[in-house]
Amino acid sequence: MNRTLQLMVLAAALFAGCESTPSGSLSELVMRGGMVYLKGDSAPYTGVNTMTDPDTGRKMVLSFKNGRKHGRFEEWYNRTQRRAVAQWQDGKIISGTTWKIDGTEGS
Repeated sequence: MNRTLQLMVLAAALFAGCESTPSGSLSELVMRGGMVYLKGDSAPYTGVNTMTDPDTGRKMVLSFKNGRKHGRFEEWYNRTQRRAVAQWQDGKIISGTTWKIDGTEGS
């Protein structure tokens, strides 16, 4: 098997198991009745939403299940410095850690 074909098979295998991840502004998501929806959809949102500010590098990754925060939440001050990590379950925070801008742990 030549190198190009090997790379194509590897890429196809990786993408086959990946979940769709809408990226861009959180304005693509809307809150209705305490639940989160993708703008224009009638069903509560399930998936991962990533927001990155191209000027500052600030990034947030939020996971949702049936319109509620569920799973891992991550936030960065900039492209390399983490600000927070949390775990959510059915809209309630289970655990989390924050870091101050100087890198020391916050809470």
